[in-house]
Amino acid sequence: MTEINRMVPKCEVPVEITITPSQPFHVLADKLELNDCCGGKAACGKCRVKVLRPSDPPVSIDDRRHLREDEIHQNIRLACRLTPGRYTVVTVSASDTSYHVASDDLIDRRFRPGRQGPGLAVDIGTTTIMAAVFDPDGYPGGGTVVADNKQARYGLDIIDRLAAVHVNGLRDELKTAVYESIRSVMNELSVLTAIDRNGWIMGVGNSAMYHLALGLDVSSLAEYPFRPLMHNVKSTINVMVHGQSYEINFAAPLGGFVGSDAIAAFCAVKRLTPYSTWILVDLGSNCEILLRCETGIFFTSAAAGPAFEGYNLHCGMRARRGAIRHVDSTDTGFRCTIEGDSDPVGICGTGYIDYISGLVEQELVDVTGLIRGKCADGTRKLFPTDKINVFITQRDIRELQKAKSAVALGIRAVMESARLFPSDIEALYIAGSFGHDLRIDHAQKIGLIPLIDPDRCYAAGNLALLGAGFAESPEADVIRNTAHRISDLSSYYRDRRYLESFRLEPWEM
Repeated sequence: MTEINRMVPKCEVPVEITITPSQPFHVLADKLELNDCCGGKAACGKCRVKVLRPSDPPVSIDDRRHLREDEIHQNIRLACRLTPGRYTVVTVSASDTSYHVASDDLIDRRFRPGRQGPGLAVDIGTTTIMAAVFDPDGYPGGGTVVADNKQARYGLDIIDRLAAVHVNGLRDELKTAVYESIRSVMNELSVLTAIDRNGWIMGVGNSAMYHLALGLDVSSLAEYPFRPLMHNVKSTINVMVHGQSYEINFAAPLGGFVGSDAIAAFCAVKRLTPYSTWILVDLGSNCEILLRCETGIFFTSAAAGPAFEGYNLHCGMRARRGAIRHVDSTDTGFRCTIEGDSDPVGICGTGYIDYISGLVEQELVDVTGLIRGKCADGTRKLFPTDKINVFITQRDIRELQKAKSAVALGIRAVMESARLFPSDIEALYIAGSFGHDLRIDHAQKIGLIPLIDPDRCYAAGNLALLGAGFAESPEADVIRNTAHRISDLSSYYRDRRYLESFRLEPWEM
């Protein structure tokens, strides 16, 4: 279990807010520092506030869907569903601005990037932003700092954020949000270790994050065939940290929604793997998939959505204190591994994968995802006690089925394009913070990844950070110029392969 050491949390103080009918949610989220939420859709239930005044705030349908009766009686409401008026509130679920983990907890030291000299890598993800300092030998040292991407207040997924710019004209707002997140990460990182301004500094991320961080025109990326701007654009930003200016160079994307983070991860794997035919899967809201074989490199992206991060799930949360990270089936039920010294608060993505795998194994959920166990109100409780209310619902299972189906179809697409079968794949590397803690056997049992020899499936951690130093190398340019993009997956969503990918069972082609 990864032990997370949190920074000092901010003090919760009453906040005076005035809500108007036309006020966009990101304005309210900015006032309340609500970053870890779904952008005002009432899908996640994370923007909880306790209303101090007035004493009898209205209760919305979404409040009743996400909150328990005792919470409603305590005047807890969803901030995104407060009716127009003046309120005094205290936030009750706002996340910490940043936290740090030991580098080895998220980065597999077997995947040494190999670039000599000190450096700084920044990985801009859809949900989080992560940074690490590299020593002269090419290893990350001094810890890794993670912060929420403040763009989340404009929407959890990429499409919402592109629409915020392309349709609503909020380019500067989203650029500022990611700049503030990067500065927060670097401020915390400078406390842990020295940042050498003379070393290499490289930023990587998916194509959408590349455009939004640099304030670029997103029109070509927001519409089919989803082509990112890659040439003749300013690709640096200056970040002020304790009075010092640091210039971050952003590496160009590969194509479509596959960004420089995937290129960096690919370079990191290539330096270690002894195999010639392998797949790299960077799991996240925007899943990037690359296959390397004798006939070339094939790549695509899959819109997995935020379910793997715990969003849009009733008891979902990120992998933080109180999160159930792993669930093991036992003769008497389930045994949970909980993050930190805490009672369980919710379930993170890896916990859900384990839990669903166990439910299917115990025949409480069938392979179609239907809950079959004897459950109250259509739910399956993991902690059936009065004080702890952690459970899974039918809707949760469907959300995770959609996410795992998108990933499975993306993997199938690159293999079919290369005319390969699972038996032809020598190794599979799962990148990303979520992938670092993923149990391969459970992921295969529910059909998230294909049946490849588990001993050759590696949960390798944040490979994008490790390979960031090579994201603008000649090697990366070769990948950009020769890789084959699978841009249209519509045929997969129109035939039996889509329905089959929903089934919670192992799959082969």
